[in-house]
Amino acid sequence: MRHKNSISQVNLERDKEISLLYKTAQALAGYPATVERVCQITANLPASKFYISDTYALKYVKDRLNGKRRKFKHSRKQVLYDALWNAFLSIRKKRGNESLSIERLVDMALETRAPIIGVSPSVIMNQILRYRLNIRQYSQYNKRTTEDDAENN
Repeated sequence: MRHKNSISQVNLERDKEISLLYKTAQALAGYPATVERVCQITANLPASKFYISDTYALKYVKDRLNGKRRKFKHSRKQVLYDALWNAFLSIRKKRGNESLSIERLVDMALETRAPIIGVSPSVIMNQILRYRLNIRQYSQYNKRTTEDDAENN
């Protein structure tokens, strides 16, 4: 059984969104476009939410609250985490008079729109290929999540 926002679940959801963004990027790139060009466009498109596990997001936010700004090797990841920090600050400011925990505020920030998906074009290319080769795994995941949702309701 997977934790609600475990990295394995986040990666499956992220891969699904990458495939949707890839289709959008194909339309934006026009014809003829190379796979590399389409993956570059995909990497720069905004995502529907932050695809970061709640544990890593909480650790990053707590570090920032304590005055430590972590530097990432890859600029895309830096942009993603900085945007998460800004989303957290925005939500905390809006909800200032409510007594919400840091964990709850981080969860709310993770559900906001992300400026980019946060991975490089080469990773996107690998994810697209893996997604196309492992369609059965993703369809089983979708079936499981819909069954879980039906049980919860």
